[in-house]
Amino acid sequence: NDSALKKFKLELEKLINQRNELIHHRLHSVKIDSPDSWRELIAFLDQQREDITPLYNWLQSLGLSMREMARVLKDVKNFDIN
Repeated sequence: NDSALKKFKLELEKLINQRNELIHHRLHSVKIDSPDSWRELIAFLDQQREDITPLYNWLQSLGLSMREMARVLKDVKNFDIN
């Protein structure tokens, strides 16, 4: 359905933006000798993990469903009526 696809696209865009923020800004701004700087980076990464976990779980579930569907279709294809 269109709303699910739109939501999925928005989640992927959010993930891409967070990745870009990490790679192009956060990592470059870490002060190696500053524990506070590292704590800020850790907090950012923790938030990213929290944000991505629902999408990851959904994709994992989708993959498992697709694997099961492939198994069922293979069984149907190999089913002998005689």
